[in-house]
Amino acid sequence: MTRDDIHRTLLAALAEAAPEAGVRLLDPLCPLQQQVELAPEHWLAFLGAAQERLGVDLTDADTGLLCTLEQLEHYCEEKLARRS
Repeated sequence: MTRDDIHRTLLAALAEAAPEAGVRLLDPLCPLQQQVELAPEHWLAFLGAAQERLGVDLTDADTGLLCTLEQLEHYCEEKLARRS
């Protein structure tokens, strides 16, 4: 899976969790929750959908460090590369 695939998958998961969010206009370097004003339950739904779609375990310890789209993409890319 390429970085672009991961990016599209994360955006699809975010759109599923927060349909009102303008996911195409996101700044990959700014915290996601601030950009789309996700309530905690929507943030958890997004992380759950991302895990399911990518097959990557986003541990509780790590999710606190994964605030931006770029951080999430990099994390998922590394996890997927380790499985290959």
